[in-house]
Amino acid sequence: MMISIKDAETYMQSGKYEKAKEILEQILAQTPDDIEAICNIGIAYTETGENIKAIRALEYYTGRIQDNPRAWEALGCAYFRRKDYGAAYRHLREAQKLAPHNPSVIRNLGVLFGVKGERELGYDMLKKALDMSPYDFRTLYALSYVHREFDNRKEARQTMELLLDMEIPEEIRTDTVLNMIKLDLGWD
Repeated sequence: MMISIKDAETYMQSGKYEKAKEILEQILAQTPDDIEAICNIGIAYTETGENIKAIRALEYYTGRIQDNPRAWEALGCAYFRRKDYGAAYRHLREAQKLAPHNPSVIRNLGVLFGVKGERELGYDMLKKALDMSPYDFRTLYALSYVHREFDNRKEARQTMELLLDMEIPEEIRTDTVLNMIKLDLGWD
């Protein structure tokens, strides 16, 4: 059976990044200069927390292909997770220039602004991202925290309830349940 980048992308779309990496590693073993495989494995590395590998792959890719907003966004996220907020901002802004209406990019910029202390701007960006993509669990999850930060308890609870009605990763479900208990007990 022939494996392809499309197979890896299908796994990535369903959140199965480990399986996607296996396929992409096989492709790159056969064709080390496959630029699309390099981009996709960089994105998969970002999603699995292998940020140094992600940065290497995505810097290589964006040095050759500059018009892929997914690559810039993943690169920004990898730098964010390494706490290099300046590089994260530069790369996320590049993604935003290429895809100004992408809710994922706007969400990630919102989280970045919040972490950098620009809480109001970050909050506004998260709300905008949610308006654009109302069922994105990552945006809802980030907003559940920010609503609590701004003492918007009703919105926080509604956001958490929405999250718990969705199919979400188990660690986010567990964290959301704990946060809802804390909210209900007034432990915030």
